[in-house]
Amino acid sequence: MDAVVAKTFDEMLKRMEEFDTRSAERWERLEKKGFEDASAALQEREEAVDGRLAALEDFASSQYTAAVVADNWGTHFDSRVTDLEQRMVDIELIRLAEIRDEQDDRVEALEGAVGELQSWRPEIDGHLDDIHYEHRRLTKSPAMQPQQPPLKARQESAAAAQHPSRSLVDWPNGHRVVMTTRAPKYGSVATIIPTPANADWSTLCALVRECFCRDQHELLLRQLFNIRQTCSVQEYVDKFVDLIEQLSAYTPYPNTLSYTTRFIDGLHDDIRSVVLVQHPGDLDTACTLALLKEEAI
Repeated sequence: MDAVVAKTFDEMLKRMEEFDTRSAERWERLEKKGFEDASAALQEREEAVDGRLAALEDFASSQYTAAVVADNWGTHFDSRVTDLEQRMVDIELIRLAEIRDEQDDRVEALEGAVGELQSWRPEIDGHLDDIHYEHRRLTKSPAMQPQQPPLKARQESAAAAQHPSRSLVDWPNGHRVVMTTRAPKYGSVATIIPTPANADWSTLCALVRECFCRDQHELLLRQLFNIRQTCSVQEYVDKFVDLIEQLSAYTPYPNTLSYTTRFIDGLHDDIRSVVLVQHPGDLDTACTLALLKEEAI
């Protein structure tokens, strides 16, 4: 039985004992007034007490049942919450795995595209060198220099200057017969020589990049933002320096501080903490510190 109910019963029993004691005292006083009236009153009192005790027992029983049901529901609710939390964790892990797989696929695709572009780079560099060579050769070619009139034309011009009519004629031949008229000539004939290209080498490189490498700048920037150390420090340094050299074609005045910060962020955690403490001022110092830390490990 519940402790509250037991305590209630004890109090009731104690009160009943007190009541019996008082009843005995009253009984002695009421014997003179009539045994029957006192007995009837006592019987009614006992019936009222029994009804109250029955009501208390019913109430205690109902409260105990409600407490048991509440405990059962609380246990069931806790198990349901634990199950839901576990399911949420499983769903998050599955989603993270899917995102990681998607990122790996995209990185592999980007690396393949970069490798293909790198395979094209020697050929493009060769074409650029050929264009540069042809540009210099055409600039220095005699055909591109200002043309001088031939010797015969200069002689005829001198003869025309000496003639009174200032025009080209066939001089008298035989019996002084003039074969051409002395009228002034109509118009003149001139050869138009195309002006050679005067662009400098940087302008030519910019035009070639605009024609053949329009999407490479964005790709290189994306690689710079996502580069991480997945191998030795030396290989990571080689990849990072090669990426910066490719970006230098698009940024004549690069921000060395941003490159240094990006290089440090891509290192492993144990190496990055040591390099950050040293606070390197340039990329070369950061590379040297990272290599020394790897050797110490």
